[in-house]
Amino acid sequence: KGWADDIVIDPSIKEWQEAGAIVPAVTLTVSQPDLSRVKREKSGEFQLNDGRMRQIFTQHVISDVCENVAKNYDGSPCLIYGPDVPGSRFLAQQCTKRGMKIAHVDATEAMIGEKTYKLTPDVWEDISSMVKGGDLMGLSCRHKLREGVNIPSASLIVLACPIGSLSSFLQICGRGMRSSPGKTKMVLQD
Repeated sequence: KGWADDIVIDPSIKEWQEAGAIVPAVTLTVSQPDLSRVKREKSGEFQLNDGRMRQIFTQHVISDVCENVAKNYDGSPCLIYGPDVPGSRFLAQQCTKRGMKIAHVDATEAMIGEKTYKLTPDVWEDISSMVKGGDLMGLSCRHKLREGVNIPSASLIVLACPIGSLSSFLQICGRGMRSSPGKTKMVLQD
């Protein structure tokens, strides 16, 4: 008694879809590395400094990402979540070299092509406008785009990293499930 004035019950995924707030997700699994020996943090996230993790992702996952982005890209922005900041930069560079202009962003820097910028609010606004206007196919990051990013037209989410906690997974998927004019689904390339 006295702890709350109201109880709010969140709608179900189906109810959100019926209301037109979110679109259905289609999941494509393109690679399945064995992560059984990679250490985890208490939160469930994988330890990125584990040498096995770096080797697995350099050899197994990163090599597949650009090929599958090209295959699954539908003209709407894509968001790529790399294994770490250097891996995200590498993914953005490799996609760009193959004709798919992807910018890397992290907490302090942005990289478009070979040029690096300090990530200021003005630079972020310019990059966001480039993505929304089609001058960039999308963005690559490690964690930067997990929360607080509003690019509802993004319809391809690429997990080039393991996600060890449900809350992180839901936040990332939520970036692509937002409704946008003409958008009928979100593709999760896991």
